[in-house]
Amino acid sequence: MARVAQLGRLDPVLADIGLSRAQLDVLMTLPEDAGRQFEAMAGSARVDLNTLPPAVLRDATWTCMVCRNAAACRTWQRGGGWRGDGDSRCPNAALLRH
Repeated sequence: MARVAQLGRLDPVLADIGLSRAQLDVLMTLPEDAGRQFEAMAGSARVDLNTLPPAVLRDATWTCMVCRNAAACRTWQRGGGWRGDGDSRCPNAALLRH
């Protein structure tokens, strides 16, 4: 990353993948598994993520990565409580309803 920044190419690379420098800073501080709950939740709700426009999927994944309610997701996943009917604690609930 430092080399890319030295070459003056960091901003174009980040733009290509839809991230800002501020988001990159946040990303570097998140736990390794941040955001992985979204795929699991979508699977539980039988939502095919391949049908979402790439920008919507990217935004939803980011929202999941920085969500403060990750503990609720883990509880839903362990207990099978998520059925796609939503929960006000999930900022992506509207995408996961069917």
